[in-house]
Amino acid sequence: MLYWFREGQELAWLLLIPFLSLIFAGGWLIATHGFRLKSRERWIVGFSIGVMVFIFLINILGRWIDPSLVFWIGAIGVLVIGIVLRQKGEPWLRREDLRAWRLVIVWVILAFVLAWMASGLEIFDDRKNSSLISLMAAGDIPPHFYMNADLLHAYHYGFQLFASSVMSIGGLLPWSAFDVVKGGLAALTIVLSYLVGWRITHKQVGGLVFTFLLVFASGSRYLLSFWPQIALIWANEAFSNSVLTGAVSRNLMEALAGPWFIGGGPPLAIPYSFVNGILQPYILGLQAGPGTLMRLALLLAILLLPRQRGWRGMAILIAVFTAFALGAEAAFAVFAIGIVLVTLIARAWRGQLEWRNQLLMAAGAILVAGVIALFQGGTITELGRMLVASLTDASPVANLGVSDFGIRWPP
Repeated sequence: MLYWFREGQELAWLLLIPFLSLIFAGGWLIATHGFRLKSRERWIVGFSIGVMVFIFLINILGRWIDPSLVFWIGAIGVLVIGIVLRQKGEPWLRREDLRAWRLVIVWVILAFVLAWMASGLEIFDDRKNSSLISLMAAGDIPPHFYMNADLLHAYHYGFQLFASSVMSIGGLLPWSAFDVVKGGLAALTIVLSYLVGWRITHKQVGGLVFTFLLVFASGSRYLLSFWPQIALIWANEAFSNSVLTGAVSRNLMEALAGPWFIGGGPPLAIPYSFVNGILQPYILGLQAGPGTLMRLALLLAILLLPRQRGWRGMAILIAVFTAFALGAEAAFAVFAIGIVLVTLIARAWRGQLEWRNQLLMAAGAILVAGVIALFQGGTITELGRMLVASLTDASPVANLGVSDFGIRWPP
């Protein structure tokens, strides 16, 4: 209990039930009235939308509203948006959506397992994340740099912003709130990938294959385990004198079959073969929150872009893409460039393209989100501020990491 809750807050986690219910109900309404989705998709997609819209709202409202209220107001705001999107004569919600209860059960089980894996494991950027979550839970939105309070933090803090709400309302500690959110949203991403695969292939087995690819893509060291034995023996000799960081054995074959030894590791050890020098498979990368938010946004884009219902869907896409920019700026920039380029190509194409108008709305939503991202805080805002400073010879206004970034000639 000492790991999970702040002193005297052991029962505060019960408040997370109505808090998350507001986001879930609002997201379900948004998915129902903003997009043309299948009944099996609306629950999981709805909660995913609710989380993204919630991040968008509290990042704006947190500048002016007291931290004890802003997270509740953000959750209520998601519900209000869902209510506003409903057109007269439409049913509020559809009973057939309840048939997807099995997916919700899978999500809950996965969330518990992945949160358990994350507990006590301080890797990647967690040294920054704990302080960020604590700052924002106390109302510092957008957060200032934790090593210099005079400067705003040029960081992708969208995922941590959601964790700060869980910390504030649920009485959790910064690291335990981060663990809970990592597990919950990673599980949501995995179930969402199953729906994407099912949508693309029109078969459930396609959903399973797509999920497998999402979980294990990138960081392919574990694939060495599938090599022919003669190739592994050759590689084993080549690496016999190399230091394998995090492995007890310096023997490659033994290291691949063994655990990753790390301080504060989870109760069930992470296989050493999942550790990679540059990128990790998502089964390990889920420990880094921004990667989860990026995947959640991209999967939502695949599901929502072809199924939006006019201005209602576009307004929600703007909020989703803006939260995407706040949580994973590099991926957002690449995605935005791709959407705009494909839209321009579609406009120049002489043939009949049924999805030309959908692309135009998607490009419009991504461009509006990009403009908002210049002012909402985080990396994109601070980089923009630094560019302006470099052009006007003003003093640096962002923190360490982007303070030397500017437009210069010659380059």
